[in-house]
Amino acid sequence: MISSISTKKEIENLQDITEVAQDTVAPYNFTATKRQFKKFVKNDGFRDSETFVKLKK
Repeated sequence: MISSISTKKEIENLQDITEVAQDTVAPYNFTATKRQFKKFVKNDGFRDSETFVKLKK
């Protein structure tokens, strides 16, 4: 599964969860703990995703 953050709302959600102040040089650089990342995923943080399935022959 490949997921991405594609909207400003998702970025703001991640910023709120990680409690990181926005930097003017690198505005989208986040470091989340395992607990924070789980909370982000449970809050529908990744809305844009693709699932690839390997077929058995």
